[in-house]
Amino acid sequence: MRYRDAMVMAIRAPWFYYIKRDSVCGHGFEIMLYGIKLILSYIALFLLRALVAILFPLSAFLIMYINKKNIEHQKAAMKDWLHR
Repeated sequence: MRYRDAMVMAIRAPWFYYIKRDSVCGHGFEIMLYGIKLILSYIALFLLRALVAILFPLSAFLIMYINKKNIEHQKAAMKDWLHR
């Protein structure tokens, strides 16, 4: 599985499995409040997944950049050590 496929699968994963199907009873404001809570929880879940999908490749590029700089530093240190 490629990285792109994994990110698409993470974003498109089943969203509503953690919420049980139930009926809502009460006056209009209670029902509206319940709906707003559900919508906000879906938005928060989507933003969390999008944040992970965005930050994961950025952290991977940062690790690769640091590793490249570390290798260059080690090569320079080895040249200095050999020329003593």
